[in-house]
Amino acid sequence: MNPSFQKLNILLGKTQVTLGTKQTSLALTDLLAVEDNFSIDYIPGFTAQNLAQGIFGQPQTVKGTSPIDIKISMPVVPSGDTTTCNISSLMRASGFAVSGPSTNQYTYTPTSDVTSSSDKTSWQDMSLWAYTGDKSVGNSLITKAHSVMFSAKISGELGKPCMCEFTGKGVADGTPAAGNYNDSGSITLLSKVTPAVIKSTTATIGSLDGLHILKFDVDVGNIVELVKSPSADSGYLRSIITNRASKWSATILQDGVSTKNPISIMDAQTLTDLDFVFGTAGSKIEIKSTGKCQITSCKQGNDAGLNTFETAGIFVDNDWEFLVGVA
Repeated sequence: MNPSFQKLNILLGKTQVTLGTKQTSLALTDLLAVEDNFSIDYIPGFTAQNLAQGIFGQPQTVKGTSPIDIKISMPVVPSGDTTTCNISSLMRASGFAVSGPSTNQYTYTPTSDVTSSSDKTSWQDMSLWAYTGDKSVGNSLITKAHSVMFSAKISGELGKPCMCEFTGKGVADGTPAAGNYNDSGSITLLSKVTPAVIKSTTATIGSLDGLHILKFDVDVGNIVELVKSPSADSGYLRSIITNRASKWSATILQDGVSTKNPISIMDAQTLTDLDFVFGTAGSKIEIKSTGKCQITSCKQGNDAGLNTFETAGIFVDNDWEFLVGVA
């Protein structure tokens, strides 16, 4: 018996230079700082045959297309141990333009520019290689996907790291198979990297400032589909984002209701500003929309016995920014 340990799993990821064209060489320098419960699942489809026969038989099924489903969760690290933010490549593959670094600050903005280029303003898909961690020679299971694109969800809770969850689809680069564990290079000690923690917050929605945010979520809302290809073994050419509808939610402590009542903004159907800032200097994150935030739901709730506003809304025209490493 030679067991495989979850803690030894690694996921390598590399931005593709051209949309739909896979990267063929990944090394440990392409290691992604994801949580060890990531999944990269090879999910072929099977079609049942219904053949006329004189017995209660069950004919063999026929294997068809072979998509890859991916789910990754990772803490947001403003600069990591270098000047490159750990989420940048995955945000690009989620349809975001990237600006930075500027004093280690990155700005991520949803974009509809599908022209692949290296100018950080258009989409770029990714190649991913997953190694499930049996490190003995030739005995790691390697799952490869290319032309991967994602949707993303940014979330946080007071006192905990800000997290990004990426869910996406990709094209199978062959059948998952045994191979040598990747030892090309050295693994960065990711445990030494400090993520951005949700504390020291300032929050504003329109005229409501000084809000106390206990929890929040921002859902990018991408619809990711695989483009079919009759000439590809997997049945697919590449993944693509076909639509986007970004939304947000926040648990707001109910205090100072005379001046901090989000129900009034909701009822007026007013488009307004939103600005959430979390963290300490140099390790801050900010979620910001100028005049395009709309509150679509506001209900009373409670958190540990304290009254709250359970508030949710949308970003009209998907007009918002995610800033990491704010000074």
